[in-house]
Amino acid sequence: METQTAERLTWAMTGASRSFAGFPDMAEYQGLIAEYQAARGIGAADIDLFDGKDTLITYFWMYGPERERPCPMCTDTLSGLDGVAINITQRAAFKVLGRSPVSRQLAFARERGWDHLEFVQTLGDDYARDIRALSPEGDEYPSFVVYHLDGNAVRVFYAAEMPKDAADPGQDPRGATDLSPLWNVLDHTPEGRGADWYPKLEYQD
Repeated sequence: METQTAERLTWAMTGASRSFAGFPDMAEYQGLIAEYQAARGIGAADIDLFDGKDTLITYFWMYGPERERPCPMCTDTLSGLDGVAINITQRAAFKVLGRSPVSRQLAFARERGWDHLEFVQTLGDDYARDIRALSPEGDEYPSFVVYHLDGNAVRVFYAAEMPKDAADPGQDPRGATDLSPLWNVLDHTPEGRGADWYPKLEYQD
């Protein structure tokens, strides 16, 4: 199936000043602008990440350049979102953000068979730190942020965060809304999620 995901894709997310809760101040924000070159060699062009929509949904996943492999839970979440992305994008723009080059993110996407996700590289670490997806120690956390166009201004409509200090005992800290279908399905079984089980990138038969 033809997708909007290009082989050669380089994006830059740029922000302005900081504001309340550490998120970028969108009132003076000039927009999330991407420098894009398509796989078919049609040349470079500036592209609005909103794709002509009023709302931009973003999921920051844990796949920084220092990681050999992505976070298994982020991978599981994106596996579910890949299946509904074609529907989501009828209503809003949807981008997966990561600190690794887009080519590296795409290589893993091909490995997993993802066809409908669009990937963005956040250049530098300022944006990841602003949305609290990167700690001062270099630890990554997922983040789910929704932006909305308000006239010429770009504003944060929704931002979910859960620092490790807020995690319940025995539970994972999560910087993003739990969007994975995995837990929703397992919660309907007698065994539930299990106390000592966690998704993996590969399983031994």
